[in-house]
This record gives sequence, structure tokens and C-alpha cells, in this order.
Amino acid sequence: PLPCSCSHCRRGRSKPTSQASAAAATAAAMTSMAEIDPYRVMGIEPRPDLTEAEIKKAYRKMALALHPDKRKESEREVAQGEFDQLQKAYDILLDPEARAALENLAKARAARKERDNQQDAKRRKMREELERREMAAQRGKSEEEEAKERLQA
Repeated sequence: PLPCSCSHCRRGRSKPTSQASAAAATAAAMTSMAEIDPYRVMGIEPRPDLTEAEIKKAYRKMALALHPDKRKESEREVAQGEFDQLQKAYDILLDPEARAALENLAKARAARKERDNQQDAKRRKMREELERREMAAQRGKSEEEEAKERLQA
């Protein structure tokens, strides 16, 4: 059930007829939404036990707020883009395969961030160790220079 039956809401809502075209539609939606978080677009918190009813409720709420017909004429172009993003987010969150792919993408990003943080810690430790050795080397040189001066005096 869509908020209304206008062309904005009906556009692009037909279901693919074959499994191959469904997979292609899922892949296309994921590619376009790879940089946009569908949960944020829908205004809901990501969690594994999110029900279809909760997704639909959030979609209806956001659709009413972002619908191009509810905006001023000057804002309609921007509103249409926002509304299209909302529809793509809705499609992704309702499609179990796309939602699983989205969750896998989120896990991969979190793992990469953790790995980067660990590498940063390793790099920081290596830098501190290098600085410590450089300071020790400088102290060693100065002690050696003092010893030479004493010997000459």
C-alpha cells in the first residue's frame, strides 16, 4: 500500500517477472544505494529483528513528508530525488536478499574500520618506538662526545 496513487508513487514500483531480473534489480538498487544508508533514509534504526510492518510504517511516514506533491513548486525537483531515494531504500529493506547484502556491506565496512584502527595503533606504536630509539641514539652520541671532551681536557 502506497500513500497515494499519483505518478510519483506508482513510478518504478512494478515487480520483476523472473528471478534473473529480480537479481538484476536488486544489484542495481544496491549499486545506487551503496553510499546511502537506507535505514537513515527511512528514518529507522538498523537492527536484525526489524519487521516488514515497521519498515512499511516508516516508509508511509517518510513518503508523506517527502512527497513531491506536498512541496512548493520550486522544491519539487529536489523533492523528487529525495522521494526516489526513499523508494529505493524501501525496496532494499523489503527485499530479503538486498537487505542481507546491505547487512554484509555494513559488516565489511565495520571490519575495515576496525582493521584500519588496529593498523593505526600499530603505526603509532612503531613511531613511538622509533622516536625512543632515536632519542637513545642521540643521548649515546652526546655521552660519547662528553667522554671525548674529558679525554682531551
